[in-house]
Amino acid sequence: MSIVFDLDSLHEKIISFNVDQGQNKLIILTNFEDEKRFKIYDMTKKLIEIESVLEFKPLIGRLESGLYTFVDGHIYYNNNVIKIRYDLFNSYGNTYKENEIFDYYFDIFELSPGERVKAKTPLDSTKSHRLAYIVSNKESYSTQKIILMPYLHENKIYLNK
Repeated sequence: MSIVFDLDSLHEKIISFNVDQGQNKLIILTNFEDEKRFKIYDMTKKLIEIESVLEFKPLIGRLESGLYTFVDGHIYYNNNVIKIRYDLFNSYGNTYKENEIFDYYFDIFELSPGERVKAKTPLDSTKSHRLAYIVSNKESYSTQKIILMPYLHENKIYLNK
């Protein structure tokens, strides 16, 4: 057993975490005196690369719920993507404001009225570098379609058999 991350304070509690296996980074949401803190820990370098206080309630709720897919610095959930600005990590300092770390992309797909992307999607297929979004109809509660998308963060073309 090895310790990957250790909190600095006895009063700080880990609420949730997730691993970006492609970049070998750990995102951690903590609570310290009613303040939500977001940290990114690089498991290769064994240091906290970035830390910020979070105030945007939808982001806090999403991180607390764990209902998202985390791949190469992108948080995919429902019909939305949040990009974490990994490019900032090599610059001076590691304290940034929330609006400097995250780029938000809402309503990726044009959905028909009554359609919505299911909460526990997208499903990640690391082997084929694709995400599967399950779209259902709000009125009939039935699965209408499955949308397969290549990773939005990759600029590659994968040819399958």
